[in-house]
Amino acid sequence: MSGIHNKALAAKRRIIEEARAFLLLFIYLFVFLGAFGWYKRLILFEHHYDFLHYGYTVVEAAVLAKLMLVGNAMGFFKRLHKSPLIVAGVCQTLVFSLGVIFFSLEEETVIGLIHGRGLSWGFDKLMQTSWIQVLVDFIVIFICFMPLFSIWELARVLGPEQLASMFFKKRPPAGVPLMTAAAPGKAASKRKGA
Repeated sequence: MSGIHNKALAAKRRIIEEARAFLLLFIYLFVFLGAFGWYKRLILFEHHYDFLHYGYTVVEAAVLAKLMLVGNAMGFFKRLHKSPLIVAGVCQTLVFSLGVIFFSLEEETVIGLIHGRGLSWGFDKLMQTSWIQVLVDFIVIFICFMPLFSIWELARVLGPEQLASMFFKKRPPAGVPLMTAAAPGKAASKRKGA
């Protein structure tokens, strides 16, 4: 009975952790993609173009957050765990930036299908997209994703609790290492044993 109870608690804990990670990723992506969408809308408005794709940001953020978690769970970047943090962060940023570009390019096709305009309408819109626009979108997305994946890699190395402690708790006095500041009881026991 105890083993079943422990498995149920572990499963519940894992579901809560996954839901929390999904929610944090979704919020980050939604805010970033929403701000980027509004930026594009305001630029295009200056040149008298309409940009009406508001709801797509919610779907795109949810799909990308889920893809990030699934990719992490399946170990797509496992071989990068031994490389320096900058290499792992840049590789993940590159892969998911390309994913965002893919979704943004497919956006017109999906909208064409939803509104009954057909697949060819979306393909025509896709072919009208300038490669310079795609390159600029990629650069902005890459730069904005870099902090996300850098922090993600730090959390993997330090542990989520240590990282949260470093970001959201009071800093230790000068000269006290951060690792011992997060666990004062352990630091005191190490000093007594020394």
